[in-house]
Amino acid sequence: MATIDINETLANLVISNPQMAAPMEKWGLDYCCGGKTKLNDAVNKAGLNIEEVVTILEETNSTEADIDWT
Repeated sequence: MATIDINETLANLVISNPQMAAPMEKWGLDYCCGGKTKLNDAVNKAGLNIEEVVTILEETNSTEADIDWT
């Protein structure tokens, strides 16, 4: 399973794996216009639990680990 860097921007996370867009949309994390925001900052602002968010994003990331989306 790939490790998610909480200091990575939302946009870069979705660029590296577009499957991450769906959970981010569910949580209200703006990876498009607010894409320059770091994951940790966006999660804190939304009042979400960073550990839970990272776990779900890592699971999403691991399902598509062999695809180079860029």
